[in-house]
Amino acid sequence: MRRPNPGETDAAARSATTVSTGTSGSRPAGFCQLHDWDDERSGEILNNIRRVIDPSGRLVVVEIVLPPMNEPHIGPLIDLNMMVMTGGAERTEVEYRDLLAKSGFRIERVAATRTPFSVIEAALV
Repeated sequence: MRRPNPGETDAAARSATTVSTGTSGSRPAGFCQLHDWDDERSGEILNNIRRVIDPSGRLVVVEIVLPPMNEPHIGPLIDLNMMVMTGGAERTEVEYRDLLAKSGFRIERVAATRTPFSVIEAALV
């Protein structure tokens, strides 16, 4: 399976749909996957999304958020796999905050799920 180049995310960001935000209705949202990419390439993806996302939109990132190092979690094993196979990385919440901030996003919420994945919601700064 061919992985898209970061520039190809422009079309995906433009075609993003809406997500329910509860009682306040729906808002435009961009969706992306970042763990396949190093910080530089992830930054390109985020910058492309930033250029086309509606100012009131939300960026939703569903990824593994690595816990503190002393917590048992499958994330570090997947992180090692990503580094070897794609050059990408799993990241901690602090690393996601830094990565998104460099592209003009502010994390508003990180929600854990019953799976190893978390849902990160970010808005434009």
